[in-house]
Amino acid sequence: MALSILIERLCRKHFTKLVLALIVIYLLSAVHFFSSVSNDKESKTVEPSKIDSLQKLKQLNTKTTRAFPKPHIIEKSTPKIKIPIYQPIDISEEHKRKRLKVLKEVYAVPHPGDDVYKLNESLSRTIDLDRKPNDLRPDKCKELKYDLDSLPTVSVIFPIYNEALSMLLRAIHSVINNTPQKLLVDVILVDDDSKNENLKKPLDQYVALLPSKVIILHNSKREGLIRARMRGAAVATGDVLMFQDVHTEFSPGWAEAALQYIQQHPNTIVQPVVEELEVNKITWPSRDAIQHKDMWRGVFMWDMRFAWNLVPKKYTSWQLTEVDPWPNPVLVGCSLAVGRKWFDHLGGFDQGLNIWGGENIELSLRSWMCGGRMVIHPCSRIAHVFKPFSYAFDGDKEHIIAKNSIRVIETWMDQHRDYFYASNYVYPYKIVELDEKERDSLREHKKLREKLKCKSFDWYLDNVLPEMNKPTKDMLRFGEVQNFKSKSCWLKDDDDGYILSTPDCYTYSRMKPEQEFGLTKDGQLLHFGSCVTVTEHLLLRVVTCGSTDTEKGWTFDLYAALGQQIGVLKFKFADGKIRCLQQVTNIVEHHLNAQMPQLLECRDDDPWQLWYITYNLGYHLVPEQPV
Repeated sequence: MALSILIERLCRKHFTKLVLALIVIYLLSAVHFFSSVSNDKESKTVEPSKIDSLQKLKQLNTKTTRAFPKPHIIEKSTPKIKIPIYQPIDISEEHKRKRLKVLKEVYAVPHPGDDVYKLNESLSRTIDLDRKPNDLRPDKCKELKYDLDSLPTVSVIFPIYNEALSMLLRAIHSVINNTPQKLLVDVILVDDDSKNENLKKPLDQYVALLPSKVIILHNSKREGLIRARMRGAAVATGDVLMFQDVHTEFSPGWAEAALQYIQQHPNTIVQPVVEELEVNKITWPSRDAIQHKDMWRGVFMWDMRFAWNLVPKKYTSWQLTEVDPWPNPVLVGCSLAVGRKWFDHLGGFDQGLNIWGGENIELSLRSWMCGGRMVIHPCSRIAHVFKPFSYAFDGDKEHIIAKNSIRVIETWMDQHRDYFYASNYVYPYKIVELDEKERDSLREHKKLREKLKCKSFDWYLDNVLPEMNKPTKDMLRFGEVQNFKSKSCWLKDDDDGYILSTPDCYTYSRMKPEQEFGLTKDGQLLHFGSCVTVTEHLLLRVVTCGSTDTEKGWTFDLYAALGQQIGVLKFKFADGKIRCLQQVTNIVEHHLNAQMPQLLECRDDDPWQLWYITYNLGYHLVPEQPV
């Protein structure tokens, strides 16, 4: 009893002190707990499932940045914080403030202007990083169901070189927001020794606020697009690799459609449908502007330029529904998904190609000719800014691209290499020679073709791209014939063979094989083995060769002031009279009021009598011996 009384008196005397002690102990415990959690987050570079990736990063002396839940952004350059619709992780007010602070600091770092980026980066900074994309898929794509637990995982790889920061950040947000998180295991940024300060420490600080699957690698020297992609692939942990340009955004459902198709067809490279982000407004196209019936695919031209063309109607009848992919002869390069095993089997990107150029055509030929195939999937869509060329080169741009092209054509195009040299070597600045080291590397690369037991380039032309016209060896000029003034080009009327003018021409990025003509050394204009003749009204018509006496007599007089592809098309009649071709509004019975080419009196410096022909061919310049 005495002991209990003593304890009660002590408690009454020291009650306040005891309460304060308990509060202090509680606070110290809480601080210790949250400190240990924070330290654990900051010290842990990758999740336990990514130990192999961590080892690869250490071997490459790679700096990785631990990421946290994704940040909110400044909308329209104001300090407002917007909770995006697709926010995958709930974040605290404290984290919101931290992210807003870091984003303000990142955007405050000096950076190049819009004229350098070749896009409206000033406007891009005012656009929500988490904006909702337009869902441009066909309706039936939205009805498809996927078993996410059974689909392969994907790693998305972004190579970076002096990119517009706001476009890069939106690309990262877009892929996270529009990809099921259980499928997306890595988002790998490969900074190829960018010179812009905001792509160094400021970018690292921002990446530190993103989910842990986002990591950034910094190259210590410029490697170029191809080797930067391969470095990202070396640390990727996904079953599928998605190589993506930075100035892009993702549409809902892109991953599920591509991953399922690759799972079902492991030796297939899938390219999403590439929509256009408008370069000045940075806007998605509207759904009304999309024509789902138009099936575009990638091709290339004999001078190794990439181009788009519509899938010929005779090859589209097999597509049973609007969700079926269609064959793609050549990758566009800005977006492609490929199974890791198939990519490794093919040998990855050719790292003998430098900086930029030719890698998409090279991988396309290797895939098709060596047992694989490529498709464009209508249910997988991304949007891309097709900006004027702004990619910087360490060295002579034309020489680097020309050497890359030589490596591709000498490896894969067999005797058809001649078309490349004939269409390029007429320009002295494109004439290059490989040094001995480059020749040795090329010979080594050719062994891969033997190892993979690849088919011939003739097989590729016959089975994959039969529409690619081959200019005969007696041709001086070949390609599309376009009027200098109107920019309209020739198109044969399928009903009567008359040549009309159409504004629907191919440009640097589009190709229409049905609109190609060739001028021969003996003065003939040819179109798919037929001849262009002059009618009684001095209009042009495609006929069977030898059926008329006005088929020979054509010449192309170069208008030197405008380069090597623009000149005057002249026809010399049997009586010695010469007429020049001009675009006119037709006033005779056949195709009345149509725009058509017609022979008229020659006039000096008349832009309506100037014509552009795609290729100036010099077969005499073709090197005799392949490398």
